[in-house]
Amino acid sequence: MSNMSSAALQMKPAVSLPQYSPSSWTRKFPATPSLRPSVIILAVSLVFIVCLVLYAPSMPLSSGSGLMGRRLMSTLHRRSDQDVTLGPGGLWQQEGPPHPRSTARVKATPIIGHTQKQTKQPLPATTGHLDDASRVLAKKYRCRFTDAWIATRSEPHPLAIFSLLSDSGQHMTEGYLRGLEVLGYSLGQYAPSPRQVPRYVMIMEGTPCDSMCIRRLHDSGWRVCKAPKLRPPHLSSHARYRDQFIKLILWNTIQFRRILYLDSDTLAVGSLNRILSTNLTAQRPLSATAGVQHGAFAKTFNMGVAVIKTSSDEFVRLYNLMAAASVKYQETMAEQGFLNVVYAKTVVPMRLEDNANVAISRFMPDLWRARLSDIRLVHYTNSKPWRGPESIKPVHKPVVDMWMKRKQMMCRTRCARANGSGCGMAKAAACACQDFQTSTCGRKPTAKTAR
Repeated sequence: MSNMSSAALQMKPAVSLPQYSPSSWTRKFPATPSLRPSVIILAVSLVFIVCLVLYAPSMPLSSGSGLMGRRLMSTLHRRSDQDVTLGPGGLWQQEGPPHPRSTARVKATPIIGHTQKQTKQPLPATTGHLDDASRVLAKKYRCRFTDAWIATRSEPHPLAIFSLLSDSGQHMTEGYLRGLEVLGYSLGQYAPSPRQVPRYVMIMEGTPCDSMCIRRLHDSGWRVCKAPKLRPPHLSSHARYRDQFIKLILWNTIQFRRILYLDSDTLAVGSLNRILSTNLTAQRPLSATAGVQHGAFAKTFNMGVAVIKTSSDEFVRLYNLMAAASVKYQETMAEQGFLNVVYAKTVVPMRLEDNANVAISRFMPDLWRARLSDIRLVHYTNSKPWRGPESIKPVHKPVVDMWMKRKQMMCRTRCARANGSGCGMAKAAACACQDFQTSTCGRKPTAKTAR
């Protein structure tokens, strides 16, 4: 019996213990299942794509090398129809608009001359204290920008550079357009970058400036805004001075705190940091240098180069003085004569070197030679370089050669860039350089472009 009980005990154990082999342990006590390989690959891919989306704008274009890299970069660049690579004709929208030739990718708005919807821009809060009539006046006479960067700003930008293109007749408008191109090229060498100090050409309504005109300005570093005509009761006897009162709108351009205004017949030949740091106040909102008349310095100032502190209040005051004809001034000199009376006692003197009138080189050659090394801006008052050598006085030839040298450099740079871009309009703009007589731009200048 003892033998039977011991055999039964061996056949039927009282307690069934679990088996501790790896396979049986997994079956009886399953662990958390491992992730499928496809899930892991999908997660890693999502992380990789998110990283590209976040950091692709700061990656150099060369980072998309290889077939997969090029496809990914191409996809990212097309993820929105408003995300573009900033190039010729691109616009600014980030803090301190980038240079027109920058490769930074920003949201762009179509340029003037293209089919577009005008951006509505409410006046900044600084006009809130004006009465109703003054507010309507300030709203009527202002620059209309198309830059998304301008339209979305909540506070004025510290500084900008402005110039003017008005309707002076087809031949004269083309000449001053050429002057703006060369001026813009020189600002690219001696002015702060457009990220720090934006550059605009104020185009008067009615001025003939088509898409090619806009392209030429953009290729020279300018952006554009349009402004309405502003004329006094009594016009100047000089045709090309009749629309110069439009400069008063600069006071009303309160998207910027200060503006450096440059005539299109000026040329930067040195650093502009000094003139850009001019200190102005509400009581003294204008800085300019003395003019030259009859071979000597005049008691009046010249408005070809000026620094302006913007204020809608001051603009309304100037407009009312002009409209009421209550200021007696030299009407032949248009806005320059008017402003000389208004700011006779409050103008902030500007250094001679910051508006070097070429008349000084003729009537005061010793002074010109003594100051030549420190000249920052040359003003071609009575010798327009684009009119051809036959209209240039021999005494002005050395200073005109400075302008011609800048123009040739601009033409070569623009033509080389156009040949590389393959853009038809860019090539046409490059070929507008009248004295760059080569066929590398696609064609030689014609009689219409060689002015």
